[in-house]
Amino acid sequence: MSIFPFNVAMMEAVEQGLHPITQAWLDQIGTNGDTEPTNTDDIDTMIRSLVDEGVLHETPSSGLADIFYIFSNDGDAGASEVNVVDPTSFQITQVNSPGWTAADGFESNGSNSYLNTTFNMNTNKINMTTTSFGAITKLLLVDATELSTVFGADDNAGGSREAIRMIYRSGISAYRNFFGPISSRDYSVTPANDDTYLFNLVGTQPNIYKNGTLATSFSTISTPGAMPDARIFIGALDFGGSATAFANHKYPFFLAGADLSGVQGAIDTIFDTYMATR
Repeated sequence: MSIFPFNVAMMEAVEQGLHPITQAWLDQIGTNGDTEPTNTDDIDTMIRSLVDEGVLHETPSSGLADIFYIFSNDGDAGASEVNVVDPTSFQITQVNSPGWTAADGFESNGSNSYLNTTFNMNTNKINMTTTSFGAITKLLLVDATELSTVFGADDNAGGSREAIRMIYRSGISAYRNFFGPISSRDYSVTPANDDTYLFNLVGTQPNIYKNGTLATSFSTISTPGAMPDARIFIGALDFGGSATAFANHKYPFFLAGADLSGVQGAIDTIFDTYMATR
């Protein structure tokens, strides 16, 4: 018997021609009793491309991603809950039955449904830090009427915007003592269907990228002393331990980790290539 437990997955991956990360993800889906996707070749191609860019790694701390979910797949909603970075950890809990389709992924209803990754930015971080953070997703829009506010909500302290809440309501929420208030209320980006968005922080500079290109830069911020004690929700925000600011979009992917500015263009292309197969 091998003393390296991952060797089993590696041998299965070789037999099926799949990357070990892909195989481990599929194995956990099977263990959970969910339907394994049939579009494994397309998924494997995407995962291999993310590995080539240094985003994913068989040893998570050697990559950039802390969590990564593939919601658009030919399995089922249960398969979409499994975290590619570490399939045994931070499997998503669906709250109030968000919608799901194989082509588009999960859909929050704008009122009470969302996805809880259970990942806490402070206690569960792997690669993200207070000066190196990125979260990226593709948006398939449901309600175009809410686009003017999709990148943030006023906080409770005089109308300033929190930088981290301007991340398309993907659910990355933090408190003002982390990123600090943004004094201007004009840092918003109007998204369109099928856009890829990255909220990124490197050093004290937060930015939003759209489809691989810098869309807007915020004023530099004060560096906080610790990551916020906040969970990552998708389709809502974790604000003080409760879900709020519900969105009404479809999410085919979600990935969060360290600074992604150097690879965000490549990730956009990888996501687009995969979605062309859907």
